[in-house]
Amino acid sequence: MVVGGKGRRLLISIRFWILLGIFLVSALFPFYWMLLTSLKTNAEIYNPTPSLLPTDTTFVHYIELLTQSNFIRYFRNSVLVSTLATTVALLVSFPGAFAITSLRIKGRRVFARMILFTYLVPPSLLFIPMFSLVIFLKLSNTLSSLVITYLTFTVPFCTWLLVGYLKNIPQGLMEAALIDGCTKVKAMTRVILPLAAPGVAASGIFAFTLAWNEFLYALVFVTSDIKRTIPVGISGLIMGDVYQWGMIMASAVMASIPAILFYTLAQRLFVQGLTAGGMKG
Repeated sequence: MVVGGKGRRLLISIRFWILLGIFLVSALFPFYWMLLTSLKTNAEIYNPTPSLLPTDTTFVHYIELLTQSNFIRYFRNSVLVSTLATTVALLVSFPGAFAITSLRIKGRRVFARMILFTYLVPPSLLFIPMFSLVIFLKLSNTLSSLVITYLTFTVPFCTWLLVGYLKNIPQGLMEAALIDGCTKVKAMTRVILPLAAPGVAASGIFAFTLAWNEFLYALVFVTSDIKRTIPVGISGLIMGDVYQWGMIMASAVMASIPAILFYTLAQRLFVQGLTAGGMKG
């Protein structure tokens, strides 16, 4: 049987949607199971026969999480640390990426590669010298130590990401701004920055996510319970061989909310940045 052009396109479309559906189910099912478990009773959670729908929905795990633990403090600490680390990283990485791509500095390509290599160094190899630096600066058991140490991986990553994005912006815009009397700083802030808004937003997304999910530095540098971040705080719900799955899943659901909101806000920044670039081009 010979399939015509329309039939072949329909077959390809069906295959595409089937594969997309399989991917979406496999990607979203862990989040669904996390939310589902947080709404189940303990009896249903530990039932040997799992169910895809809760038979008795309850919010007791959320109530216990907010009233019997320091989750609110963990949440506040994570928001503060991640926001500061992301803000400082963008303030440092954007001028650095601009200098690498727009200024004729000797050895800038080597410097750009060194930035990438710095990001690729595993944190497990750096936390011992980082801990010595934190002790020397007398920042042990403070949130400031987390903000400073998080910059060691957020700044290199954001700089590397922005370098790739700024390379796609025509250099003629920079030269035209200089001819019109702008300084390099004004050209960077008034011409390049609006066009690079989508890249800055993407860098901010990844930097915030990296800082929000960081566990090792937060575990080593902070010892006080009230100064812990969410990843370390969630691990505290595991007591020996006892896993409080209801509270763990409830805390994971609530910890996902800021990242979801940040991604939603960044989507608007993407659209605004693309529109601004089209208007000024």
